[in-house]
Amino acid sequence: MKPVLLRMQAFGAYASEQIIDFTRLGDKNFFLITGPTGSGKTTILDALTFALYGTASGRLRDGKSLRSDYAPVETRTLVEFTFTLGERKYCVSRSPEQEVAKQRGSGTRKLPAAASLVQLLTDGSLKPLAAKVDEVTRTVTSLLGFNADQFTQIVLLPQGEFRQFLLAESQDRKSILETIFNTVFYSRLENLLAEKAKALAADYETKKQQRAFWLEQQQITKEEELPAKLTALTAKLTVALTQKAQGQAKLDDANTKLTAAEILEGRFRENEAAAAALQTLTATLPELEKLQQQIKTAEAALTLKDSYRAAYDAYQQLKQNTSELETVAASLQKAKLEVEKFKQQIAGSLATFLPDVSARSSAPAAGTLSPAAATHTAPGETELFSLFAGSASQNPAGSSPQEALQSLEATISHLTTEAGKLAGVTEELERLAASLEDGVPCPVCGSLHHPHPATVTAEARAALQNDINLKTRAASRLKALQQHLFQAQTRETAVQSQSEALQKQQDKFKLKAQETQRLYQQELTASVFADTKSFLQAAKLSVSLAKLRQEVKHREAVYAAARDRANRAAAAIKDQVRPALAALRQQAQELARLQEAAVKEASILEAQQQSLTQAQKALAALQTQLAALDEAYQTSALLAETAKGNNAARISLSAFVLQTILDDVLLAANVRLETMSSGRYLLRRSEVLGDARKKSGLNLEVSDAYTGVARPVKTLSGGEIFLASLALALGLTDVVQSYAGGLRLDTILVDEGFGSLDPEALDAALAALTDLQANGRLVGIISHVAELEERIPTRLEIIPGEHGSRAEWII
Repeated sequence: MKPVLLRMQAFGAYASEQIIDFTRLGDKNFFLITGPTGSGKTTILDALTFALYGTASGRLRDGKSLRSDYAPVETRTLVEFTFTLGERKYCVSRSPEQEVAKQRGSGTRKLPAAASLVQLLTDGSLKPLAAKVDEVTRTVTSLLGFNADQFTQIVLLPQGEFRQFLLAESQDRKSILETIFNTVFYSRLENLLAEKAKALAADYETKKQQRAFWLEQQQITKEEELPAKLTALTAKLTVALTQKAQGQAKLDDANTKLTAAEILEGRFRENEAAAAALQTLTATLPELEKLQQQIKTAEAALTLKDSYRAAYDAYQQLKQNTSELETVAASLQKAKLEVEKFKQQIAGSLATFLPDVSARSSAPAAGTLSPAAATHTAPGETELFSLFAGSASQNPAGSSPQEALQSLEATISHLTTEAGKLAGVTEELERLAASLEDGVPCPVCGSLHHPHPATVTAEARAALQNDINLKTRAASRLKALQQHLFQAQTRETAVQSQSEALQKQQDKFKLKAQETQRLYQQELTASVFADTKSFLQAAKLSVSLAKLRQEVKHREAVYAAARDRANRAAAAIKDQVRPALAALRQQAQELARLQEAAVKEASILEAQQQSLTQAQKALAALQTQLAALDEAYQTSALLAETAKGNNAARISLSAFVLQTILDDVLLAANVRLETMSSGRYLLRRSEVLGDARKKSGLNLEVSDAYTGVARPVKTLSGGEIFLASLALALGLTDVVQSYAGGLRLDTILVDEGFGSLDPEALDAALAALTDLQANGRLVGIISHVAELEERIPTRLEIIPGEHGSRAEWII
């Protein structure tokens, strides 16, 4: 696995988006990640591990605590990691469970953890591989070949934690090596051998139980008793089979006779039933004759049906026409009364209105002042009304309603106009009259005396307006009455036309009714019916004529069939004697009981014989199988116990295989450890047997050249453990790639630990790492040791700030 691109957002020390492009390294495979303490160097390893597995690189941190404290609540924490595995490229993205700002309103909301994994194809398209958190983790584990703990012990070496592989127990180291070198097959083989031995033992015990079951079932203690028991049983079965065959022959003969007797008895009973059925139907023959007569009468009624229907329809037409004439006559009378009513109402209105108009026919022309006005004399109300009545209101007696209406509307218009003028004149006269003084000449007549000043009272004006209102209402009523009269006259004309049309139809319908009645009477006289009543009764039957014919046909067929059945039944028993059926049936039943007992006895003996034969075969087969199972179990059990480690060396098959692999790893690791420790230390596999209850074989110890004594690796100092762990990790990467089918470890990242080394050990460690990257592996070191910055020119510098850190390549 080689990193290509790492993108972090709101993650750890990085508040804003931070992209680390590893392709900028080009052909440089050795680089240093440097920066002040707390700036975020280890966060890069955390981001890689979190993207792949959803956990941090160290045991003291977890995924939920990796969100940046610098990031605002609206920024989502996200890590995206692109990497290669051989020729294939993958991209994994992951975000932890976190609180972010709500999209609407204030406050925050909790987002669940999310993850996705895709393969980046050569044509630029994406191939989704997983889209759920757990699914992504499982797929990544399958692709890389190890889980998160193993990843941090072999590829990514966190500060102080990658030594776990060095210090692990034998069983834990076995799990790691099995995953890396894909040797879990040998552990499965151990289990399969154990399961095979267990299955053989269980099968052997099952066969023994089956053997005991067969012996118990046959009530014997050993197989040798079976032949004698089978011979005695065969003799008894032969006798039982003979008795069974003889009894069956007797029973068959009795059943044959019984069957013949039952058939003959059935014929006698059929004869009785057929005769009874014929007798019952013979009693219904009068009813059949009555139905036949009804059919003849109904058929005769069909000949009169058309003439009767024609006469009946003509009569109904005449009756309907007469009814309609009566209805129309009533409507015509009502319309005439309504016309007369509106005429009288109009005459009454004219009688009320015309005298009033005539009384004013002598009034002067509109706008002419009376002599009283000229002499300042105030006229009375009647005189003042006459001044402005006008000649337009004249309507001599005898005028038509339309003429009276026109005259009335003209008078209303004239009075309205004059009322307006009178209002102006009155105001002027009143003003003039109010200004007159005795001894002062009148501006109109020049008189010095003013005994009667001109005035017009409010009552006169009101009277004039009232007259206008009365004439307006009279005109409206006259218009309404005229409209009602017109509508009534229209209805009268329409009803009159309808009446005349119906009257013309009346004569036509009378002639038709008379003619159809005459024709019907002629046909009725010539028919078999005495009168119309008898015809109508027959006509009712004609409605169901088809049903009557069907009924008669059915009854005739039933009677004929009953007659034929009775004849056939009588012929079937001719010259026959009724059998003694009860005695024959009793004899057959007794023989059947005896035969049933014989069959049962023979069946029991046959089943016993079959069971004995089956038991004999089964016991013989079981004996052979038990012998084979016993032999197979002895071999299988020995193999299973040996493979599981239950041997003198207490080493299982899988451990033995891993010992060989571990020896190769230690050989590669010691090449570097011997150099880094100046020839003092070598790692080796412990040959001392441990607790007999535990499986051993993968324990490690360190050989000290200074003392010549091998001791546990836990006794090394902190710096020495760092060098031994680094050498072991580097040796592991060498061996992994040399084994066919092993995993390809293209990257190793080391976090701190160099500060505990003296200058000589530091030189040796760097030399080992430099040699490792020369073979094409990508080697990264995280450290704040100043000397490393001088010796490793390619660096990724982590620069802290008030709002989070940022990373910059120095190539």
